[in-house]
Amino acid sequence: MERKFVQGKEYVFDRVNVDDKIITLAGIISTVNPEMVEFSSYRPKKINSSFEDLKIICSVNEFMSELKFLCEYMNKKGIGDDTFSKAFSLLLEKHIKEIGRLIDTDLYTYVDKALILWNSIMVSYRAQLLPDDAEKLWVKIFQTALKEYKNFIYITQYDLTNPLNPKPYLVKLTDLQK
Repeated sequence: MERKFVQGKEYVFDRVNVDDKIITLAGIISTVNPEMVEFSSYRPKKINSSFEDLKIICSVNEFMSELKFLCEYMNKKGIGDDTFSKAFSLLLEKHIKEIGRLIDTDLYTYVDKALILWNSIMVSYRAQLLPDDAEKLWVKIFQTALKEYKNFIYITQYDLTNPLNPKPYLVKLTDLQK
């Protein structure tokens, strides 16, 4: 991994080989914490909690290791929709095995990271993921994960007994679907 400034922003870069293509993985270093990257979500604005771009922040190491995990699988199996989906499923299964569950906000972030990788792959082929296509793909990946992993997904709810101090708690997705 290397860090460098591009147009006044600090980035972390790494290059990986996927199916004989060099893919550049990149993240913008957070101005708040240099050990974190921040990125915009591809989540459709109509399902965002606000009308502004949703920003996500996570550690540099987590960001790169999860993208590399996806790349390693696709390097072995080739680039394609099926291998991309399988790599994503394996990443979720790894998380579930380590943590025992998948919180909705973690799932949102995983979908966004997968789309960052997909866009990086497209750029290596001199193409780009268009915003409308990215939103549709985000929804498709998210809905597929909801179906496949519904028994492990927990949704963040808030106790608003004191609206000035909402307290988060988790509810299993399948309990909400009853």
